[in-house]
Amino acid sequence: MNKKILISFLSLLISFFSFSEELLLKNAKIHTATDRGSLETADLLIRDGLIVRIGKNLSSSSAQVKDLSGKVISPGFISPYSQLGIVEIELVPETRDDSSEIYSAGLNIDSAFNPSSTLIPYNLTGGITLSLTAPSSSGLISGLTSVFSLSGSLEESLVASNIALTANIRGGEDSK
Repeated sequence: MNKKILISFLSLLISFFSFSEELLLKNAKIHTATDRGSLETADLLIRDGLIVRIGKNLSSSSAQVKDLSGKVISPGFISPYSQLGIVEIELVPETRDDSSEIYSAGLNIDSAFNPSSTLIPYNLTGGITLSLTAPSSSGLISGLTSVFSLSGSLEESLVASNIALTANIRGGEDSK
């Protein structure tokens, strides 16, 4: 009984501390994507993973502080059309989950998305946080396109499933 109480207490304590984290980013150029526009040398306070304040000379007694002088903070960018998360090395067929000879119009890439792709951290450092990921095909109809977040597990990554049917009308290396 005491062991269960101790485990419950520790679980509660751990969850309390994990949800009370604060991060204060100071002295960055911040693009707000609002009518405030871009702010030179501004601060950004994040609490529990959410932005709570943007302004100048912010302070917090409990926040971890990072000086970002000369750095830029912006909203995440969207990769509007890619095979990000379904192709690792384009020239190695075993790392390509973006096409199928059997399926075309009905090809759903949701379960083929790899949130552990080595290309995802590279894109995140460039500011890309969402990807409109589409299958590739040598036929006219490639398959169904979905939107993925570039952070989280496979279940957490899927933002919108089957939002478009991709057609290959441009010609080129993937078309017949």
